Amino acid sequence: MSKKLTRKQEEGIINLIIGWGDKVITWDALCSECFTILGIKTKRQTLAYHKNIFDAFQCKKKGIAKGQVKYRKPSSLSIAAERIFHLESKNRLLEEQNRNLNEKFIVWQYNLYKLNISLRMLDEPLPAINRERYDRK
Repeated sequence: MSKKLTRKQEEGIINLIIGWGDKVITWDALCSECFTILGIKTKRQTLAYHKNIFDAFQCKKKGIAKGQVKYRKPSSLSIAAERIFHLESKNRLLEEQNRNLNEKFIVWQYNLYKLNISLRMLDEPLPAINRERYDRK
């Protein structure tokens, strides 16, 4: 059974993953960094159990593989300040949009529960589109 992490610990681990350098990221390395930096002794299964941590890990791993962790230095402090301001503004906007979507999802989830619609019904695949093309089988 995996150990429960608090929301604060989960956010700390996600921030640790986000700040990971260009070295290879592994579950074992992440567990040892969690203990070194955050003081949380955990195992791979515990970290992988939490969806947000798992998604952040996979995203970082793909970014390292594609070489997207390199950053470019701005030519002046004013350009750096503008870039930081722009990114912080964009981040606030995305966080607000994410919060709104989460609220909408909760409303939808409740309404589906009221209508007695199951998760299995929601996960049904989309129907195939028939465009009446005879050149393909």
